[in-house]
Amino acid sequence: MSIEEKVVAFFKREIPDQKVLFSSKRISIEIDSALQDFEDEPYYLVEIIERFGDEFSIDMSTLDWNAYFPYLEIGILDWILRKKDKWIKKPDLTVQMFINSAEAGQWLYD
Repeated sequence: MSIEEKVVAFFKREIPDQKVLFSSKRISIEIDSALQDFEDEPYYLVEIIERFGDEFSIDMSTLDWNAYFPYLEIGILDWILRKKDKWIKKPDLTVQMFINSAEAGQWLYD
């Protein structure tokens, strides 16, 4: 099994498929998936990413959480008034980033 296959299998095991609202469809983790779309609470992703580091022998302490979370910063008044120009979306934290880092043996981003 290649590193890419192992990393994808790891995230599929750790993060359950998401049900599409008002549908019977489910969305599964893929290489270009943003992990923030699957886990609303960064706390859970921290645990998953720590397990990733352990399983693939990568020091994840250099990952800058503030670069990726909160995924969408919205002031309550901006949300109520739907002022989308004031919303700040952080970059995606993708499975591909973890594949690249696993192949390099270290976290490559930030």
